[in-house]
Amino acid sequence: MAKTFGISGVDGNAKAPSALRGLKLSPLVWIFVPVIFLLAAARIQTYVPLGNLTRDPLVVADAPFYTGIFSNFGVLFWCAGGAIALFSAAVCRARPDSQELGRFFLASGVLTLVLMFDDLFQLHEGFLPYHVGISEEIVYLGYAIAFSWYLFRFRKTLKKTPFGYLGLAFLLLGIAPIFDKEILPLPASWLTNEGIFLFEDGFKLLGVVAWFIYFAVSGSQALIGDRPAPEPEAKQP
Repeated sequence: MAKTFGISGVDGNAKAPSALRGLKLSPLVWIFVPVIFLLAAARIQTYVPLGNLTRDPLVVADAPFYTGIFSNFGVLFWCAGGAIALFSAAVCRARPDSQELGRFFLASGVLTLVLMFDDLFQLHEGFLPYHVGISEEIVYLGYAIAFSWYLFRFRKTLKKTPFGYLGLAFLLLGIAPIFDKEILPLPASWLTNEGIFLFEDGFKLLGVVAWFIYFAVSGSQALIGDRPAPEPEAKQP
């Protein structure tokens, strides 16, 4: 009887190990079930039209396709940086000698996703102050405490990474609120709507990109940086 082969030459007639079958089912349970629950909740609730929750925001607002394009780029870079950090955490925590590095990437990924959701849904500017009663200043204070703990807790690990990218990210992200809150006296030509938008959102986007670069470089170094170089191929006689 001829053998059939699936992906990567695996024998198609062979029975998959039970653990492998469980791994295939696990993403369906942990990802699909919450999504289905959210869709069901959106259908049941009566406060917001269902289409406003499921359709694209540009369609709902009847806005041009380019509306918020740079803000969307920022969210994509937040998401990419968080995904890299969490993936690196999963790989490092599976190695006995990389547990601390795994904890570092896990904390980094969680913080990055918090920033992503805040940026995506404007939590600190809209939802939290007006619907929860948490002022924007309290949110910034919470961020300051969280990142102070992060930098202190992982100070030794950070020294082993290209932390210059992270420092640049903090610098650029810290400059952005200066234009939004007018913390420093600035030339009048900078305080027009166009000027404020350019500087505030521009520095913010550059900061997010630097944040992404830091975790892209750090993650790649952690995962493949210590891999031994391949042996040279033997020359044909």
